[in-house]
Amino acid sequence: MKKPSGIKKFHDWYMRASSAGIDTISMHIQQIAFLSQSTDKCMLTFDDMWALMNHEMLDVQIVTAFAL
Repeated sequence: MKKPSGIKKFHDWYMRASSAGIDTISMHIQQIAFLSQSTDKCMLTFDDMWALMNHEMLDVQIVTAFAL
């Protein structure tokens, strides 16, 4: 099945990062996302990204991060 080009780019980046030993990324959460007064960061593991792409069970916080 053909995937959208954005998914292909994400997969290619993921494979390069993984081969370089990277397994986690830091995400910047904008103030407007939760109507907060401060900006925050969260960590997202490649295991969580794999689970999302393969429709596995996810923690609600991970789903929220991808919805941003």
